[in-house]
Amino acid sequence: MPLLRLTFFNAFQAMVDAMPITTFRSSNVRGLLVYLSLQPNTVHAREVLGTLLWPDESDSTAKANLRQSIY
Repeated sequence: MPLLRLTFFNAFQAMVDAMPITTFRSSNVRGLLVYLSLQPNTVHAREVLGTLLWPDESDSTAKANLRQSIY
């Protein structure tokens, strides 16, 4: 199984095995990765994640953004 390594101090850094992940669609995608990785054994409702990451968007837009971010 690949090893995911996240660093939060100084600059954000994400690596799978020894390869850095440098391209994220947005800072919200990066935030989603961090949020989910800090609570690995928790089930998260899509509505909650959408509201957390896109609080100023409509429910349908937040869900669409979340769908694209997960993809």
